[in-house]
Amino acid sequence: VQSKTYIILCGNCSVNWLNKFCFALRSLASFFDISVRRKLAKDLSAKQNLFNQLTEQLPQSIILFDERIIYINKTFEQLIGYTEKEILDKTFIDLLDLSDQEVFTTVLEKLSLSRKTQIETSLKIQKKNLDIIWIRINIKRIKQNEKFIFLAVISDISKEIKEINTLSQLAYYDKLTGI
Repeated sequence: VQSKTYIILCGNCSVNWLNKFCFALRSLASFFDISVRRKLAKDLSAKQNLFNQLTEQLPQSIILFDERIIYINKTFEQLIGYTEKEILDKTFIDLLDLSDQEVFTTVLEKLSLSRKTQIETSLKIQKKNLDIIWIRINIKRIKQNEKFIFLAVISDISKEIKEINTLSQLAYYDKLTGI
């Protein structure tokens, strides 16, 4: 909201009347300015609430990170067993299975150095109870305040991987002959 200054030229007005008139105008302008700010703040708050409701009810996990994890939604908490408070001190690499940490570092480097702003891969992640699960992670690079942060959308694909492995074993192994 911009403030503007107006000069009032009045040949027959007394200084006292002009001061009262200017005070009334300033008061009215201040009231208008505050009401516009309140409306903008209320609109912003409503949009933030809507965003929070949407991200918390998504079936996919959402993570926002740079060097450290900045935000996770409830779906991710349920997936890995950590609360948001427990996880905000960690890096995303801390959560990965040891065999996938170098792969993930390479993926992030490729994303950071290329013109692409998005990449998808499958990785293994370690839950709080130490179980390993497979995830599909879609990472989008976002520029914020002259620095990059990453938005990750994650889906649990453990069942799909298990089914693929079972089908692969059935295709190449015969129970009857043992070959």
